[in-house]
Amino acid sequence: MVGTLATLSAVVEEQGWNLDAALIGIAGMGLTFGMWWVYYMLPSGTVLHQHRNRSFVWGYGQMLIVAAIVATGAGLHVAAYLIEHKAHIGPVATLLSVAIPLGVFLGAIYALYYYLVQRFDPLHVWLLAGTAAVVALAIIAALAGVDMAVCLILLTLAPAVTVVGYELSGHRHQLEVLAQEEAPH
Repeated sequence: MVGTLATLSAVVEEQGWNLDAALIGIAGMGLTFGMWWVYYMLPSGTVLHQHRNRSFVWGYGQMLIVAAIVATGAGLHVAAYLIEHKAHIGPVATLLSVAIPLGVFLGAIYALYYYLVQRFDPLHVWLLAGTAAVVALAIIAALAGVDMAVCLILLTLAPAVTVVGYELSGHRHQLEVLAQEEAPH
């Protein structure tokens, strides 16, 4: 949220309220809520209740997740500097300062999910592939000279791949996995 506000205030200060300001506000809030939604798809409570021995790795995994969240916000702050013409890096590096920690966050969530349920899930492969395609599209757009606000909007769609995938079939699939987890062996 702080990175979004810094980015948005930089755009408004530099250019006033315009389409870029609106797109950056949408992108920052979209990333914030998308990451939040993805995080709460982890079946942490259910699995850790039954397998307390998995809590050590889960707990330390949280540090990586929180660091990636903070770094994503810092990347948005870098985008604010680019928009204010105060950045010493270009648009591609600026987009990467958001894309890399976002990728680390999403990868850590999927890795933690796998660790918690200890089952390979083919749905996750498709969701990660879709996410990687969206991130690659945003980077390609930045390389092609597309406006930073548009590139950030594209990047916002990365967590949306997981959210939509889970809303369509992931929750049902997760319930099946958790039912197998609870069944006596």
